[in-house]
Amino acid sequence: MVRFAYFCNVVTYLSDCFLQVTNAYTQASMENNKVKKVYTCAIAGTVELVGGKWKTSILLHLKDRTLRFSELQRAIVVSQKVLTQQLKELERDGLVQRQAYAQVPPRVDYSLSAYGQTLQPVLEALYDWGVRHSTRESAQNEATAEHLQ
Repeated sequence: MVRFAYFCNVVTYLSDCFLQVTNAYTQASMENNKVKKVYTCAIAGTVELVGGKWKTSILLHLKDRTLRFSELQRAIVVSQKVLTQQLKELERDGLVQRQAYAQVPPRVDYSLSAYGQTLQPVLEALYDWGVRHSTRESAQNEATAEHLQ
């Protein structure tokens, strides 16, 4: 679980770095008064979609299964407001599907869309890199501690 949290922090850091470095500009689109972002770097567009503290966690938890809102909230341990906001953004971007059922009590299921499934190799690669990085960093910290003794 610690490694997973570390992975999410790495993605958040990368997101902040890429968005600061990459020159993104907005181009007004006359269709439905939407603003279309055009990036000079493809990575920035990807990071824009999955960046943020909780989006990668949500996508990884939905990787192989459909979860109800409350199950996602328990798995990620985030406030209802933040989870709702992140899910709406992921749904808007076409990465997550929301299925609402007309019953009492209300039931809403979330799953990855077909488009969201295409991100899985990328997320797995980031996760693997995060694990290797944390192992490398731990080894460096141990070496520094030994050197100081």
